[in-house]
Amino acid sequence: MILYSRFLLLRVLGSLIFSNTVLLFYAYSSVNKKAYKMCIKKIQNILILTTLVLLSVMAHGQSSTGQNLSNLPDLPLTVEEQNWIQNHSVIRIGVDSSYAPYSFREEDGSYHGIAMEFTEYLSQWLGITMEVIPDLSWTEILTAVQDRELDVVLTMSHRPEREEFVNFTEIYLPTPLVIMEQKGVTRIRNESDIDGLTVALVEEYSSTARVLEEHPAVNPLLCGRKNRYHQPCCSLSLWNRA
Repeated sequence: MILYSRFLLLRVLGSLIFSNTVLLFYAYSSVNKKAYKMCIKKIQNILILTTLVLLSVMAHGQSSTGQNLSNLPDLPLTVEEQNWIQNHSVIRIGVDSSYAPYSFREEDGSYHGIAMEFTEYLSQWLGITMEVIPDLSWTEILTAVQDRELDVVLTMSHRPEREEFVNFTEIYLPTPLVIMEQKGVTRIRNESDIDGLTVALVEEYSSTARVLEEHPAVNPLLCGRKNRYHQPCCSLSLWNRA
């Protein structure tokens, strides 16, 4: 029950940033640093506010139950799970290095983002080390996890064919998709308007598969995506669906 409540907390945090994701993704894709930093700051403020609310709830729980809630509780792990952790004190993780604000790599080589903060939290909670395997493109990440060279991938969207080699958690971060075009251009008003157009898509992304399945008439421009500092990549053109 404790573990389930923690994952619910992650989903709540994801919902709070939902309204800012589209603006942030536009700012990042257009390399608008000022807008990008503004969105990051706004999301940070939301997370700080959420943390304060949660701390007040925890303080109330401590005063009413008399228990010390300053330390993380022990997880109700099975014997099999405990043995696995003892034999795997270092967990190898794959990170999409250009998926801000969820995960991204800075110029100094360090990894940051919302998903990375969740990883650090779980690392402390479980008493294990999360080791980022660096310099992997998304295609390389998928290959590595199939070859069991990775234990965890932080931001992988569900696709039926991926169930053959990975187990999925519940969704903890919503990722809305939108169509983007040049400023002042209004030729795209709904999904069907992309049919027959050249659409930039990232190779092996789940959203790419969706575009090609639902709009076979588009002309896909596929490109790999390594990171925003070491390899140029094309922009994404996607759409928002209810």
